[in-house]
Amino acid sequence: MFFAKYLGVLGFSLLASTAAMAAPVSTTISACVNTTTGAVRIVSSTSLCVAGEMGTTWAAVGPTGPQGPAGPAGATGATGGTGATGPAGATGPAGPAGPAGAVGPTGPTGPIGPAGSTGPAGSTGPAGPIGPAGSAGAAGPAGPAGATGATGATGPAGATGAAGPKGDTGSTGPAGPTGASGSPGPQGPAGPTGFLYSLNLVNGASTITYYLAPGGPVSTTNSLSDIYNASYLVPDSPGEILNATVVPANCTVNYLKVGAYNYFGSGSDTTTFAVLHNGAATSMVCSVTTAAGAKATCADTTHTFAAAGGDTLTLTITQTNDVPYVQYSTSLACQ
Repeated sequence: MFFAKYLGVLGFSLLASTAAMAAPVSTTISACVNTTTGAVRIVSSTSLCVAGEMGTTWAAVGPTGPQGPAGPAGATGATGGTGATGPAGATGPAGPAGPAGAVGPTGPTGPIGPAGSTGPAGSTGPAGPIGPAGSAGAAGPAGPAGATGATGATGPAGATGAAGPKGDTGSTGPAGPTGASGSPGPQGPAGPTGFLYSLNLVNGASTITYYLAPGGPVSTTNSLSDIYNASYLVPDSPGEILNATVVPANCTVNYLKVGAYNYFGSGSDTTTFAVLHNGAATSMVCSVTTAAGAKATCADTTHTFAAAGGDTLTLTITQTNDVPYVQYSTSLACQ
């Protein structure tokens, strides 16, 4: 529509200019039309069009004669064959531009007559100046549709136009409904239950057998006199009540673990830890040997036994060398 509007204005101006001439000159006019603004530039050849312009040509016509009365509609004749295009004639001199005539009223559309044969193309004259645009006349009634012509060849693609501005971001839609909750997973296995008795102490100053409660408080002071470590008392008979830990509930004594650090003095020391159940010896025994300045561990996890609530557990400790200072860390589990 934008391009057709400018061609219509240009065509009308050329017709008005031609009507003022003494005699119409049959010429072909070439122009370059800006595909963005619609500005028309008259050129001698469409090969002078640049990027962003589209070339077009048309034949100029003579002045319009007075409108004759409408005749009766005749039958549509057969379309004649297209004649051969004649050779291009020499370019004639440009005639002076005449003043623009007033636009007359649009007459009724006459019937479509039979198509005449195409005449030879006249020589292309120089482009005359563009006259002022006249006012648009009233649109006439639409004539009957003609027969569909053959499809013309596809023209070259025009230059790509500039990208338009980015549109505003749309608003965020409402949140979807919350999905159904999944079924609960299976319950994990139950953790171990029972009791863990820990004891940290320094070795005694003798090679005698010491009796200790597995979870009782013990002094970490190593003295020449055992009187300073209450848990190093001689066995309490019967039942090992003083040097014992009472089991709160039924469980299985399943491991004894010992760590030793020979941290002061000289010479190695081998210490044996054994477990008493209700004052009686069991098979759960662990021996650890440390050189001067060294660390070592031992454990017994195979000689397990059952204990009932109210039973007592006692550790006995016997060492081979009381000269070095040895730090012990013990764990006795009943689960």
